[in-house]
Amino acid sequence: THRQHPSTAGGITFLTLEDETGLANVICSPGVWKRYRRTALQSRTLVVRGMLERSAEGVSNVLADRFETIRIVTHGSSRDFR
Repeated sequence: THRQHPSTAGGITFLTLEDETGLANVICSPGVWKRYRRTALQSRTLVVRGMLERSAEGVSNVLADRFETIRIVTHGSSRDFR
């Protein structure tokens, strides 16, 4: 849903992804972001591989180590609520 790259995070990039189960926070090290930046920014459908962390409060984080594109053919347009 969005991407953050705060100057105070030491080069870490944060992504928030959403699917039918809810939101997941993705944490990308500077090296992972440099390697997979184009894939993360240009993919309509994205697979994030990495370690899953879950807090006691139910927050899910993925410590990303790889991004992949899923190539699918879709018909129709997205729903833009702006």
